Amino acid sequence: EFVGRQNPVSELAREPKWPSEQAIEIAQAYDRQRQRAEERTQALQEAMDADLFRIVFFDIETTHLRADFGFVLCAAFRYLRGPTRVIRIDQSPSYRERLWDDRWVVENIRKEFENIDILVTYYGDKFDLPFVRSRLLYWKLPPLPTVFHIDLYNIPRYSLKLHNNRLDNVAVFLRGRSEKTRLNPEIWTRATCG
Repeated sequence: EFVGRQNPVSELAREPKWPSEQAIEIAQAYDRQRQRAEERTQALQEAMDADLFRIVFFDIETTHLRADFGFVLCAAFRYLRGPTRVIRIDQSPSYRERLWDDRWVVENIRKEFENIDILVTYYGDKFDLPFVRSRLLYWKLPPLPTVFHIDLYNIPRYSLKLHNNRLDNVAVFLRGRSEKTRLNPEIWTRATCG
């Protein structure tokens, strides 16, 4: 039944269609893209080594997960090369009269953002930045300056498969332990009232 018919496999072996011109073009485009990415990475590394960027790790602590029900207790700015700056509500001039008044805190957060080139957060896109923006709006203050932002939460979210991506869980997974301070809810509630 197969007598006289061409074997398709031997036909392909005699006249290989691969690599085609299109495949070669795709491979060359990929190589160019990879080369540009390597050059950008090298330039970024050189700039970081020369301290051309002010890279800051940022986190806030609040009384609630929603900015219309809570307020900012404190904010921490950890400069990659430089000091750590903490802005606390109890440092506010109006703290004794109005324990919930975080206007001074968010105003100083906004001012600190003017000194940042690259902001690094963990879940900052979904919590820290929207919360601060909301509180600035509440107090009718100018918005946060635009800075280049890296949210480290996206790394485990898209690159790992963990049962949850909370920072302490990722730390335990990667390092075998977490240095997160566990809080007693009663102490936390009392702290919000000074």
